[in-house]
Amino acid sequence: MPNPVRVKYEDLVSDPDGIQERLRGAFGFRYAGRFADFHKADIPPLLGYQLNGVRPPETSRIASWRRHPERIRAQFMACTKLFDLLIEHGYEEDRKWFDDL
Repeated sequence: MPNPVRVKYEDLVSDPDGIQERLRGAFGFRYAGRFADFHKADIPPLLGYQLNGVRPPETSRIASWRRHPERIRAQFMACTKLFDLLIEHGYEEDRKWFDDL
């Protein structure tokens, strides 16, 4: 079994075709279309709801979570393991960012 491949959201949004190629190389996946064209495909209504609509990849929304500090605080207080995951995956160096919310 191949090693897991970590795909960060911001990388997928910034370089969808590069991520697609990386997955193709790692797993030999074959694709009928391009990741960058996901928004052009027909998707089930429930998925459209979960995605809050379908739109082209755009980097301007990567940090949109910062506009919802109360929600972020609540999520991290409910599951403190999230702090460790952010550090483990290289998103943060420590918990100081939380104090700055």
